[in-house]
Amino acid sequence: PTALISVTMGLPDAPKELFGLACVVFAVQCSVLANTFAKLLGAIPMLQLMQARFLLQWLCSMSLCIALKLRGHDIHVTGVPGYRLHLAARAATYTSAIGSLWCALRFLPVGQAT
Repeated sequence: PTALISVTMGLPDAPKELFGLACVVFAVQCSVLANTFAKLLGAIPMLQLMQARFLLQWLCSMSLCIALKLRGHDIHVTGVPGYRLHLAARAATYTSAIGSLWCALRFLPVGQAT
């Protein structure tokens, strides 16, 4: 799929995969850091912290899309044609998982729900 966003600036396939893996590792570390901060902020209700976190993630993603679009990259926010049905199914299951987690936080302590 040549229409995907290329932030690796024309690197061969192996370095692109390593770059992708590095991005995943970085994302996991950021998630761990966000969860750690959430547990340290015990005075704020967990539901509000999670909503703020997901809003911040959405804002960062949209800002990156706009920045890449302004630099001339081909952006497919709703997915590359041919993969949109799979992405919609993934979005539905991901949204269900987040909704279930939010509901679990109403009934379980934070440590058990997360």
